[in-house]
Amino acid sequence: MVITGKDAAKARYFAYLHKQYLKGTLNRTQIEVLRREGYIKDGPEVVKMSPGQQIMQKKMKGWKNDPFVHSGTFSRFKDNLTKADWLPASNLYHTDEFINWINSIVYGPFPQAIKYPLFERYKAQAFRWLEEKDNITNYKDQDAKREYANQERDRIKENTLYFANKYGELKEGDAASGMMRYYAKEHHAVIFYLFDCRYNVIGGKGRQIGFTSAMGLIALKMMLIHNNYYIKFIAEDKDTVEEIFTDKLKYPFGALPRWLQPPVKSDSGTRFWLSDKPGKGKKGYPNSRCDVVAPKKTAINGGSPQLALIDEIGNIGILGPMLNEARPTMFWNDPVTGKFVLRRQIWMWGTGGEMDKGKGAYEKEWYRILGLWEAKQFESGFVPLFFSWHARLTKEDYLKEQAWYYGARATERDIDLETSKIQFHQHYPSSFKDMFLSNSSMLVSREIIEGGLDRCRALGAKARPTLGYFEPIYDYNDPMPPESDVPFRIIDAKFYPLDDDDPDRKGTTWIFQHPEQHWVNRYWQGTDPIATESGHSKMASAIWDDHLKTCSALMNYRQSHEHKKCFMQATLLGLYYDVENPAGSKRGVPDLVEANIGTNYIDYKELKGFLGSLIFNTQLPHKVQGGARDIGLDKKGIRADAVIEYMTEVFRNYHYNIYISVFFDQLTTFAYEIKPSGKETWGPLNKMMHYDDALDALTYAYIARIACAHKKTYRTNSRVSQTRVRYKVVRDANWNMIRVPVKENFNNFIDEKDIRSVQNEARRLSQSLPGTEKD
Repeated sequence: MVITGKDAAKARYFAYLHKQYLKGTLNRTQIEVLRREGYIKDGPEVVKMSPGQQIMQKKMKGWKNDPFVHSGTFSRFKDNLTKADWLPASNLYHTDEFINWINSIVYGPFPQAIKYPLFERYKAQAFRWLEEKDNITNYKDQDAKREYANQERDRIKENTLYFANKYGELKEGDAASGMMRYYAKEHHAVIFYLFDCRYNVIGGKGRQIGFTSAMGLIALKMMLIHNNYYIKFIAEDKDTVEEIFTDKLKYPFGALPRWLQPPVKSDSGTRFWLSDKPGKGKKGYPNSRCDVVAPKKTAINGGSPQLALIDEIGNIGILGPMLNEARPTMFWNDPVTGKFVLRRQIWMWGTGGEMDKGKGAYEKEWYRILGLWEAKQFESGFVPLFFSWHARLTKEDYLKEQAWYYGARATERDIDLETSKIQFHQHYPSSFKDMFLSNSSMLVSREIIEGGLDRCRALGAKARPTLGYFEPIYDYNDPMPPESDVPFRIIDAKFYPLDDDDPDRKGTTWIFQHPEQHWVNRYWQGTDPIATESGHSKMASAIWDDHLKTCSALMNYRQSHEHKKCFMQATLLGLYYDVENPAGSKRGVPDLVEANIGTNYIDYKELKGFLGSLIFNTQLPHKVQGGARDIGLDKKGIRADAVIEYMTEVFRNYHYNIYISVFFDQLTTFAYEIKPSGKETWGPLNKMMHYDDALDALTYAYIARIACAHKKTYRTNSRVSQTRVRYKVVRDANWNMIRVPVKENFNNFIDEKDIRSVQNEARRLSQSLPGTEKD
């Protein structure tokens, strides 16, 4: 029989606890209670993955960090590949194909990088030359040897991947011989290709992926095959300078075959200089050199080097001034084409982790360059490059390292456990934001953030959120005043999807689930507006779906000096999800606005006739009521702490339902901080680089639903004419906003089949609970 009374309440409580257990939010005592009651069985939990997650896991599992793993496909390229076959038309004016390739590396797990045809040809060229297995010892005649040497020098000059794999050796103390043949990984091949195309790069990475070793081989190659070539290799301190000089330059040079080694003029101190004195009857030697130096303001410009390499930029506090000195000399105007052309290369890279010495210079420069890249302002000359932990570790090794950092490491090294967890994600970053994590407390655990990002990435093409923008639908019989930003009264909204790359940057909104008709009180809106025409923060407006407990859509956009466009997009978002009223009488879904900075947005909605969609302050839960404004939520004082409580509730309880990655990106840099005054605050780690507007918007939408908890969410199918009383917002004789009751007829849709199906499902669930007896 069906259990009732206290037993039913107990069963519901345990069912609730088990749901929280699956989210990972219970403590040990609560877990033991569930185990004792039979809700948790011994043995591993079976996790059901979506088809998209299964595809991603299969792809990641089968991925190998080898540039030649797909060499069987190289046969599709012509026989004699040359530099012209893989070199882009410009290293300053990028094609969409190149941009998409770089974005797939920077923003996604490295194994999921898309194919770039020019890069594939570059690898094919190196692979075919390496397959020849030829060597100078195969030739006896001096002319044949000289011809072979000239051919090799031409190949080395053209393809660094070929040079590194054929002639590269590294110092390795763990090997019996003290040396190790160099075999490039896929990420090394990316580095070599971008360098050979003469791009400038700012790189981010995890620990020990061989970035500096790869750049050492590049420096060596450039000195070998270019005359009068000057390189500056800048390292963080004297000890690192000496290590790079010895291990990354002198040793690999000594391992080269003798016929490839020019005489050395100097290899003492920190200068490696190849001789400029040719022997009798011989061609002159390159007279190239590399200085390995510590950082100073003029380190790049001093001596006018053709190539500057900057190692571990996270520890260089004067990175900004160094680059500012170098920028004017990076370009020159081509008299033939009239376009700016890069004349010198700068490569700089850093690792996540301790960056106290750098004082945030790396983070600032990274986000500056990334911002220009995202805005497609490529005149800075730099390409961002980030390699996730996959460039070094397998999934199994990653989990082993995670278990150590999350457990024994903290005890062994006598450090705080949370600090050790943060350091793990700094050392083995999944996204570039992990590199800049601080030890501040985060709103949710790293597991929630990583799991959310993984779920978003695993979505199939059809299930992924759609980027687009709204256009208003007008009533052409109702013109607006001349000073209005629209010619006629807005009665509805239409959504126009865009390609993900959005070349014209028209996209304002991500939609995960389009509105479903025949629902009442399902959709709720929250808006974090903007108060000025320009600035860093964006305007955000989110739709909370009370039926699916997810964010259906997020408008997250800002265009300088176009604040009304932002206001309109948020207004149209609310109209688009208003499924309770037909076009012409839509007023938008209930919208909770942050009142502190929302005056202009509130005025805009009132002028457009949608003031009735805004939620009054007196409607809010008591702990967020108050302030000087009648409409919206005044986020000041203790109310700010209450908002954080609701934000925590949303993301800890419903994170598994959220599939718009912007939220998890912002959670990565949303942390707790104690100000010098002693005040405790939550917010972005760096307000000049990071955002929290999407988090606020979704929280406000969630609070909007709670504020109207008396309104039930239900689906309607059959039409029944009824009368209801609702409140309309008007202005009295003194122009104060008041709510007045209005009686109106409406069509309510009720489907008794839906009600019966819900009742049957509830009965079935209650009978399946432990301790329940069936009739």
